[in-house]
Amino acid sequence: MGLRREPFEPLESVELKYLLLKTLLLITLTSIKRVGDLHAFSINESCLEFGPADSHFSRPGYVPEVPTTPFQVQVVNLQALPPEEADPALALLCPVRAVRIYVDHTWSFRRSEQLFVCFGGQQKGNVVSKQRLAH
Repeated sequence: MGLRREPFEPLESVELKYLLLKTLLLITLTSIKRVGDLHAFSINESCLEFGPADSHFSRPGYVPEVPTTPFQVQVVNLQALPPEEADPALALLCPVRAVRIYVDHTWSFRRSEQLFVCFGGQQKGNVVSKQRLAH
């Protein structure tokens, strides 16, 4: 799979553009959330929790944008894939790993608590629009 090699790996040293794209894709595929829902994800400590040894990440108290669901308040909980020792190739597709690295790499220039922020130009650190996420 292409996400396990350049330009998406090694994730710790890829360009922010590819880090954002990979993180967004992995979260989208594993959470099955709409763009508006993904746009609402936050790094605020009340909204983003990592389990012990990054075993999972949660978005507690999440309220969907479209309230027609019977689940008004949801916890988005994404489990980590097996650790690198168990399956090195599969570990490269772990959404929890991607979120942790993304948050760490964007921490120094963030201007927003929303999870996804712009990675360059004058907007660097500002919230990525829903339209940009959709593209």
